[in-house]
Amino acid sequence: MALKGSSAESQVGAFKVLDNAKKCADEHPGFSVFDESGKAVYVSGDNKPEKVFRPYLVRVEIPDLNIRKKPGTDQEKTGKYTGVGSFTIVDEADGVGASKWGLLKAYEKERDGWISLDYVTKIR
Repeated sequence: MALKGSSAESQVGAFKVLDNAKKCADEHPGFSVFDESGKAVYVSGDNKPEKVFRPYLVRVEIPDLNIRKKPGTDQEKTGKYTGVGSFTIVDEADGVGASKWGLLKAYEKERDGWISLDYVTKIR
């Protein structure tokens, strides 16, 4: 394993044990660990905890909120509306026409049921 920065000349060391290379990379922000073939196998900072998305409920008060196949008003509609009610959002995404888009739980498997979160109230 080799520890390098953004250029080939910036190699800091060579390691036989991946954990040792990772530790050294963490001590040198911006450096990565590369295997023998030159493929990056670790980037310093990779061990930072990621935010975990937690599903939540929203309340829709308008009867004709479009459901879209992908997040964005520039995306195809499913031809269905949410109607008034409470719905579970299982993911969020950015897209044209809304500050944020939410994936409806009923469409989670195919990921083809997105609504604009600008027209909902978060319940919990």
